[in-house]
Amino acid sequence: MASSSVRVVGPAALKTLMAYGGTVLDLRSEAPGVEALPERVAVSGAALDQLILLLASDLPVGMEAAADLQLRGYSCVVVVNAGADPAAAVPVETPG
Repeated sequence: MASSSVRVVGPAALKTLMAYGGTVLDLRSEAPGVEALPERVAVSGAALDQLILLLASDLPVGMEAAADLQLRGYSCVVVVNAGADPAAAVPVETPG
């Protein structure tokens, strides 16, 4: 398995990372789903170098989604492991 540049952090880091601004996208629910993630990011107006935080309870799916966004040119994508402590993760999306 090749190494990935995708960073994964625990839910305790979410508030600190949110202080840097950026966009938070929740991947924990079924709708609208990971398939629609590129469109959701585009609608949020995130710049290619803007921080994007993906809340994920399924880490392999979250990491795959983050890697896909990086391939599309988004340079600062972080997966927040919301599955470790869902109560600590913010449940709403916040545009940058």
